[in-house]
Amino acid sequence: MNIGKLDRRITLEQNTATQNAYGEQVPAWSEVGEVWARVDYGRGNEAVQAGEQVAIQRIDFTIRYKPGLSARLRITYEGQVYDIEAVQELGRRAGLKLSAFTRNDDGR
Repeated sequence: MNIGKLDRRITLEQNTATQNAYGEQVPAWSEVGEVWARVDYGRGNEAVQAGEQVAIQRIDFTIRYKPGLSARLRITYEGQVYDIEAVQELGRRAGLKLSAFTRNDDGR
């Protein structure tokens, strides 16, 4: 893997449960770490979800190998949140390809 192409900074986050003032479990996201990545934009498309039209952008993030990553994490990149749908090992622990997507349903 050419690490010189890992020129974008992304943040990996995991879902954690916290309690609100009423003692209820509330989902929250906490930072796992920041890593350097190569960003490859895929095709965007539109879909109808819950009666609303949403734009879906697919993107692949290539990072150095980091054990323990899964599709339960998410990525924050340039102020946008991406849900990871697949984690693929590249080579023999040379790197990981994180296939992710984001949904824009607010007209952005």
